[in-house]
Amino acid sequence: MKMYDTASTVIDNIINEGATYSQRVDASAASKMLSSFEFIFILHLMFKITGITNILCQALQSRSQDILNAMHLVSTSKLLLQQLRNDGWSDLFENVKLLSKT
Repeated sequence: MKMYDTASTVIDNIINEGATYSQRVDASAASKMLSSFEFIFILHLMFKITGITNILCQALQSRSQDILNAMHLVSTSKLLLQQLRNDGWSDLFENVKLLSKT
């Protein structure tokens, strides 16, 4: 997510100033893919999911967690994913619409 704007800027520069016609055409195709609704939707969805599961993954990797705490983290992650599934779509779609219009 942090690199999206930077990647778009670099691709736009290649479109405008590419050394060869082939580079400019490839950059133009990449730009269309990066700005497609599908790409932006998947980008935002993966950002949300990895944000939810990150704490659980870190806790499970540190073997010092007790089983009760690990089960609590699993339950919390499950609850947050269920909330995203039930109520998070409108916010997700609004973010995707904003980014795909630019």
